[in-house]
Parts: sequence; structure tokens; C-alpha cells
Amino acid sequence: MTTNKPQNPANIGSTIWHDQKRMFPPMAVGLSMAGFYVTAAGSLIATLSRDLGVKPEALNWLGAAYGFGMLVSGLLAPWVMRNGPVWSLRLAPLLVLLGTALVAWSPSIAVSLVGVTLACLGGTTVSAAVAGTFVGTEGTKYMSLTVGISSSVSIATTVLFALVERVFPGFGRMALWFVLVMALPTLVWGWRLPAVPLRKLFQKGLSDAAASPDAVGEPDSGDSAPTAREANLEENPKKPSTPSVKPSKWLLISQILRLSLTAGVEFAMYAWAVTRLRELGVELALASGLATAFAIGMAMGRLGGAVFARYYWAWWVFVGLGCFGTAAVAFVPSVGVAVVGLFISGVGVSCLYPISATEFSGLPGVRKEYAAAVISSLSGIGAIVTPLLLGLLLAAVGLHYGFLVLLGFYVLMVFLPRPSASHLGIG
Repeated sequence: MTTNKPQNPANIGSTIWHDQKRMFPPMAVGLSMAGFYVTAAGSLIATLSRDLGVKPEALNWLGAAYGFGMLVSGLLAPWVMRNGPVWSLRLAPLLVLLGTALVAWSPSIAVSLVGVTLACLGGTTVSAAVAGTFVGTEGTKYMSLTVGISSSVSIATTVLFALVERVFPGFGRMALWFVLVMALPTLVWGWRLPAVPLRKLFQKGLSDAAASPDAVGEPDSGDSAPTAREANLEENPKKPSTPSVKPSKWLLISQILRLSLTAGVEFAMYAWAVTRLRELGVELALASGLATAFAIGMAMGRLGGAVFARYYWAWWVFVGLGCFGTAAVAFVPSVGVAVVGLFISGVGVSCLYPISATEFSGLPGVRKEYAAAVISSLSGIGAIVTPLLLGLLLAAVGLHYGFLVLLGFYVLMVFLPRPSASHLGIG
């Protein structure tokens, strides 16, 4: 005789999104679409300029499309995410597939720009959903793994473009169809997960689908679904509840500053790595290849560091590695040391975003959809504005002083206040 294992109430209906462990696989696959398009811009600019017979500068928007998508996704997050991220998983792959089709068969610059913008918007929709799903100390591990997988896909994107162009000369942009490997499973997963009906998504006042079991097409049992905290207490009755402390305004502002500084050091290293290697006498093609040491460090740091990133002390370890690696790149006149420094700084930067994002979203009183809005919007602004500011900084003070500014960012990240264990409810 078999006995039916009682179903975890936190997994009933749309409240499944409170189960971070169960939401990790679809989120990781979905965010891989974003990772694919993050680094596709460079290859697309070169490929489309050839195919369409235009100058590369005519396609400059492609470099800012992902940042634009992050900004738009952030602005829409309070509405899209108010009933959880499932609708994000349903709609995002449709945008990615539509955009990919437009770019792959594009006959003009306008169609290409629209296609890339739609595809990037699809990827960033999942990115915003990740920021609102993986919260608190538990979420740090899952967010680190999710963005680590996405970073790994980013590294593979340029390789895929080169491979397709090599095997099928003149058809390099067909490499875009590799995104199907991520988009189709995300689409299937999204429609298999329960969510509020689309018509109710447009209704005002629906702030929590957990309050309405029948809203997801399930019979009303008469009992309201428990919150994520109640479900956790039911599963862990021996673990006492720790009252959380309401954060001050300065603490909230500090977390936003930490997120901004994290974006600053990440985009700066992406922007300056090749220039620094060129300054050391490395020719352009080789410098571009060696500069991927930073991206590799990012991916490996996120995948390997996810195990202990949730520990409170991990923040300072990653900040220290980032600072040390950046200093080595900037001030040691050796190509070998610079490449190793890029890798170390990549490892250091890798988990700064997951830690700062989940600590911010895990603060008491911070609604998850608004946390997703802030995190996504800051990332989008960083992706659009940071390259411009870095260019001005580079022209004004030079590369070495620019790196000193980055080291100053790391110092600020050390001294800016963080949420305490009592703020996060883990003390």
C-alpha cells in the first residue's frame, strides 16, 4: 500500500514562486536567454554591418539595447511581478523568439534594431523576475548560480557566432537560433507553472495571488494558502522565529549605492580590459581574446562561490579579491599579471551583485516587486550610462587614474553599511 506524501502548501497554486529551490531551474534556463544576448551585440554589429552594407556606427544602438531592456523591465516590474514571476517566464521567450526572427531575416537596419530590442527586452524581463524571486540569504545561493549559468552562456555566444561563420560563411547571424535551446524550455516551463489568469493580471488590487487559491483555477479548500514564512516555519518547527528590524532610510540608500558601485566596477572592467592590454603592447585580436579572462572569472566565481556567498563574511572576501585583481591589472606592467588580475577581479566581482541584490530585496518592508524594479532599473541605467561616463573619465584623467577611481569604489563598498543579521531575520 502506498501513502500519498502531503503536498507542501507553499507549492500550491501561484505561491510556488515562494519556493526558491523549485523556481531555480526555470529561472536559470530563462536568464540564459539574457546571457546569450548580453554579448551578442558585438558580433551582431560586425555581422549586420557586413550583411546590410552599412557602417558599424549605424548599429551603435545594439550596444545599448540590453541596458534599455533592463530599464524598461525595471519600470514595469511593480506591475508584472505583483503576482509573482510566472507570467514573466511565459512572455519573455515569446519576445526573444520574435526578436530573433526579425534579426535573423532582417532586410534593413530598422528591423534589426527592433528585433534586437525585443529580444533584449525578453531577456531582461527574466532578469527582473530573478531579482524579485531570489531574496534574502537563501536567495543569494540561487541567484549566484543563476547569473553564473547566464555568464557562462555569455562567454559561449561569441564562440557560436565565430563557429557558424566559419562553417557557413556569410550566415553568421544564423547563430542567433541557438537561443532556441533556452527559449523553448522556458516557454514550456512557464506555461506549466500555475499563475493567476491573464485577465486578473490586469485587475487592480491583486497584490498577492496566494490570497486567492481559486484565482489559479484550483478549487477553494476553504483555507487560505500560507505565506512563505509560515510555510518555512511549518517545515522547520524547531527553528525559532527571529523578529526582523525595520531598516533606516540611510541603510536603504546605502544598499542602492552598493548596487550602483557593483555595476560600476563590473562595466568598467569590461570596458577597460582590452585597452589596458593594448597599453601593454598586446595586438588587438589577442587582447580581445585575453580580456575574456574577466568574464571567465565572473562565471567561475558565481558558480563556485554560490556555496558560501550566503555567508555574511563572503561580501568582504569578494570585495578584497576584486580590489586586489584590479590593482594588479592597473599597476603591474606585465601581460601575464594583467591577465591573471583580470581573472581574479572577475572572481571578486562575480558575487557582489547577487549578495547586494538579495540583501536589499530581503530587507523587511521592501516589497519584492519594487526591489526587482530598483535592481533592474539600476542595472539598466548602469549599462547605458556607465560606458559614457567611463569614456569621459578615461579622456579626462587617463587609464591609471581611472583604475584608482575603481579602487575607490571598492573602498566605499567596504565601509557602506550593510543589513545586519537582525535586519535579514537570520540572527
